[in-house]
Amino acid sequence: MDTSQYKGIVDESDDFAVHLEVLAGLMPVGTSVWHRSGRQGTVITDHVPHIPGVHSGKPSHVAFADETLTDALVCVSWDNELGLRWICWARLDDISKKPPVVLGGSRR
Repeated sequence: MDTSQYKGIVDESDDFAVHLEVLAGLMPVGTSVWHRSGRQGTVITDHVPHIPGVHSGKPSHVAFADETLTDALVCVSWDNELGLRWICWARLDDISKKPPVVLGGSRR
C-alpha cells in the first residue's frame, strides 16, 4: 500500500479513539507479524504525515483508511533481500502474528 498520497484523517470522536485503542491492543509496537505473502516484519510507529487516519494527529502504529472504521491498518517495517528496510501500512486482514503454514513447498 502506497502511503505517500495520504493526507491524514484526524477524527476527534470518542468512538474513533476507542476503535483505535482496541486495534492498538491487538497489534502493539514491537509485535512480530507475517504478511500473507510470507514476509516477516515488526509493528512500528510511523510519523504523522504518513498516517492514514488517527484520533489526535500524533504518531501512531495503527490507523483506519477512512472514517468508516472498516479498513484497519497497521504500520510495519520489513527488511528485504538486500538488507533495505521498508515501512508500509498493511491491512490488518493481510497480516498475522503466526507464520504462514507451508505445505508441500507452497504457502497457505
